[in-house]
Amino acid sequence: ANLFTDVKRASAAMPTFQRRAVLVDSPTIALQQKRTSMESDSVVQEIITSDENEAMTFLRSTASL
Repeated sequence: ANLFTDVKRASAAMPTFQRRAVLVDSPTIALQQKRTSMESDSVVQEIITSDENEAMTFLRSTASL
């Protein structure tokens, strides 16, 4: 859990960071990922999903930010 938190913190600190999609393969992993999300993460910054198309749509929508 600490590793995931550190990775998310490092990515969010990058100057060009806009959004993050986390692909998971089970509801249990999704819950674990939600626990490692930073308190400052908003729905706009991160999506946790098992649907690759949903993740890609979310990431592509950053161009409109």
